[in-house]
Amino acid sequence: MSKYAFGREIPDQGYEELLRKVVHYAAGLPLTIKVLGSHLCGRTENEWVDTIERLKTIPLEKTLKRLEISYNGLENDEKVIFFDVVCILKGEMKDDSIRILESCGFNAQIGLRVLEQKSLITISDNDGLRFHYHIKEMGWNIVHGLHPLEPSKHTRLWIKEEIEDILVNELGTEVTRSIKLKYTSLQPTTIMRGLRKMRELRFLSVHIGDIVWAVDEVSQYLPDALQSLYWPQYPFRSLPQTFQANKLVNLEMVWSNISELWEGGEKKVLNKLRFIDLKYSKLETFDLSMTPNLEKLNLEGCCDFFKLHIPVERPKLKFLTLIGSKVSNLNLGMIPHLMKLNLDGCNEFVKLHLPVECPNLKSIDLSGSKVSNLNLRMIPNLKVLHIEGCKEFAELYLPVECSSLKFLYLCGSKVGKLNLGNTQHLEKLNCEGCNEFVELHLPVECPKLKFLNLKGSMVSNLNLGMTPHLEELNLSGCYDFVELHMPIECPKLKFLNLKGSMVSILNLGMTPHLEDLNLSGCGEFVELHMPVECPKLKFLNLKVLR
Repeated sequence: MSKYAFGREIPDQGYEELLRKVVHYAAGLPLTIKVLGSHLCGRTENEWVDTIERLKTIPLEKTLKRLEISYNGLENDEKVIFFDVVCILKGEMKDDSIRILESCGFNAQIGLRVLEQKSLITISDNDGLRFHYHIKEMGWNIVHGLHPLEPSKHTRLWIKEEIEDILVNELGTEVTRSIKLKYTSLQPTTIMRGLRKMRELRFLSVHIGDIVWAVDEVSQYLPDALQSLYWPQYPFRSLPQTFQANKLVNLEMVWSNISELWEGGEKKVLNKLRFIDLKYSKLETFDLSMTPNLEKLNLEGCCDFFKLHIPVERPKLKFLTLIGSKVSNLNLGMIPHLMKLNLDGCNEFVKLHLPVECPNLKSIDLSGSKVSNLNLRMIPNLKVLHIEGCKEFAELYLPVECSSLKFLYLCGSKVGKLNLGNTQHLEKLNCEGCNEFVELHLPVECPKLKFLNLKGSMVSNLNLGMTPHLEELNLSGCYDFVELHMPIECPKLKFLNLKGSMVSILNLGMTPHLEDLNLSGCGEFVELHMPVECPKLKFLNLKVLR
């Protein structure tokens, strides 16, 4: 409200209570608030009071009518998206909602934008999709309207008791398109049996309570019309044999008992499948020949997973996560358009093959692996590289032009020298615990570098060149370090740690924002030149350790 009335989040002084009253009498409805805020912009205090008095006389029914007008102005697809949001997707994060809606064949990004513009929903980065209680009531009433006493004839089912009654008594119909069943105690076989008549079901979300059931693998059933399936803790070892899955786009079965997609290793080609999330499942192998259009594969925490088969090129795969698996090698030549690769905690991983250029690859995480070297010359647009805890890692070859690199983490590796060449967009370099690291060459200009950590290395000197945005420099435990060349101006430096080094002279130049300077244990230190003014300095440690 304040944003529309005053052009900012904080209201003018003296208007706080008036603002609260306007929101109260507008019933908290986004559309009404938006209209009123625009109307009251620039108005006097007396005009605000008059508006509040008029609001008191407007019945809620009239306000709801305005909402219905906003809803009636939607296109058919936008109405369908609206119903899915208010009945099924409340609280879901934006990206998850878009994936689910796109899986069901809708242009989700445009649809959600329209709903937000019409003030029917709000989209928050932190809270996901939100809407007012009255908007929810309106959507629910429309869905229930034609058959208020017959839930089995509703297009969407989200009320637990109604869903359980339909499933137990096998009252399902082809009308139902979406089901969201949360925290049910129904047996999985009962759920599947109750789905048999819902042949047009496109979205299914099932969350079973923390109950261990004895499952009957033979009685499995899922409707072939399913496009998006979300079933955490799925209790069966594989998908039903009768389930063709030829319309399936999104498959999410986290913490599930699934060990293979199809019993006996059967290979059904799923042409429409784009997203798979089986993290923390019991999957051991996966064959990408079954999913020619797969874009995202998440197998994080699949501790028994050891082999990803890529018999033919898969150019559409963009995101691959194998965190904590037993995979030992990977050929990126078969997935040339990959954007993000995460192999964190793959303790048996030894070799990443990069036979072709990977222009889209932006992020690589090999932390905790057994990789000993990495040639990134075919990855010119890399932004993030994690090689933390790779105890065997000794050699890193960067492209001549590596202008996109922002974050480089080499903690605990055996890297000895590092020439960062043309990395003018580097923001963070962490080489903490690189005990054999002796030489670092920064670009002459590194205008975006904010964080540099060489703690515990064998570096003896460092020239910071042009690093005007440096905020933190850590050389603690660098016992061979003797000389630091700082820029004449380092206006954003806040933390400087030289603990235990052999530095003897330090000229801090222009460092007006310095807060913490640690020179403890610097036994050779004799001379410190500080700025005339250092108003933010809070901690200065010159203690000599004995």
